[in-house]
Amino acid sequence: AIDRKKIDLGSKSMNELLSGGVSTGLVTDFFGASNTGKTQICFQLCVNSQHLDEESSVVFVDSSGTFRPERIVEISKGMKSKEDIFKRIMVVRARSVSEQIELPRRLKRDSSLNFKLLIIDTLTDNFVFEYQGEERIIERQAKLARHLHDLCSLAIRDDIAVVVTNTVRTRIDAEQGYYEVETGGNVVSQGVHVRVHLSRDPYGLNARLVQPSIVKPKAYFAIDSRGIIDNGRYKKR
Repeated sequence: AIDRKKIDLGSKSMNELLSGGVSTGLVTDFFGASNTGKTQICFQLCVNSQHLDEESSVVFVDSSGTFRPERIVEISKGMKSKEDIFKRIMVVRARSVSEQIELPRRLKRDSSLNFKLLIIDTLTDNFVFEYQGEERIIERQAKLARHLHDLCSLAIRDDIAVVVTNTVRTRIDAEQGYYEVETGGNVVSQGVHVRVHLSRDPYGLNARLVQPSIVKPKAYFAIDSRGIIDNGRYKKR
């Protein structure tokens, strides 16, 4: 078996949910409504991935203008390292579908980059913006499927942790009332290895493992100046 490395998520319960953290060699998808911690998890991983080894770096693909260097600085204050954390974080702004699709292909060609973590925050925004209207959905989904295929092959071939975040849409049906579906639907669920649904309930922010479908209790977490931490108020019931 390949010895996959795990990137610590900052919270014990989140690490337990993912059997030790975010794994290299897999595409992990964190999806949920806004303000459920998706981007904060990405920032935490940017900082914590630098513990993997002395050399590895991070590629952060920002498709929605979410990258906040000051937040990275704040989270990294707890780290013992004195080196400039940004030396090992490469931020790429992808403002179109073509820029976003080209990126994993470009990374594959550039062997000089020693990165162990690729983050895309947010996976589907460019696709939804550029391919509007019912008549363009098939084309959009085909492009998205191809992009996810590229990300999976990059993760597996180079043993890289690929993390994507994604949004949700609210649907209504007779029995359930309101429920959330992930943007991109089956193309995303079939195109990633691990899916984690982030949401908020009366006890706080929580994460639920949707794929693989192993029954595990929800992981409750909180966000403060240090990043992702355990939710001290909530104890597993």
